[in-house]
Amino acid sequence: MAVIHKSISFGLALGLVLCAGIGCGVDPALAGKWEGTRDWKRLGLEDDRIAIEISRLKITLEESGKFVMNDSGVPYQGRWSRKGEDIPLVIDIVMNRKLDRQSMAVQDLANSMRLEVGKNGELTYFDAGQSSNGVILTRVSKP
Repeated sequence: MAVIHKSISFGLALGLVLCAGIGCGVDPALAGKWEGTRDWKRLGLEDDRIAIEISRLKITLEESGKFVMNDSGVPYQGRWSRKGEDIPLVIDIVMNRKLDRQSMAVQDLANSMRLEVGKNGELTYFDAGQSSNGVILTRVSKP
């Protein structure tokens, strides 16, 4: 029994050390408003104004670990935390409805959404849809 307790304690301690070393959890330095734009010309829409609006992505990362995002006019809400250079976005709500009440296609897309921290602190957004190549985000404001 003592061996099991020591193994669990060692595993927890190792996990904490690894997370501290690579950066797990909410990173207050990344909190704030970020914006980016996809290549709107690739969307192939006749009206450039609509294409430009659809290409926009805005996300606010809160220090509390929550976020709000507007992607092509679609509002998302959820939670974020940093795991090394990766920031998985856990989507809770899409268009004011819980994720589990959405279609499987929306759920699959939502489950693929993530951010990646670049060498200079910039963020790049990825998903399995029109952002599979990434959208570079620039910070608009800090909290």
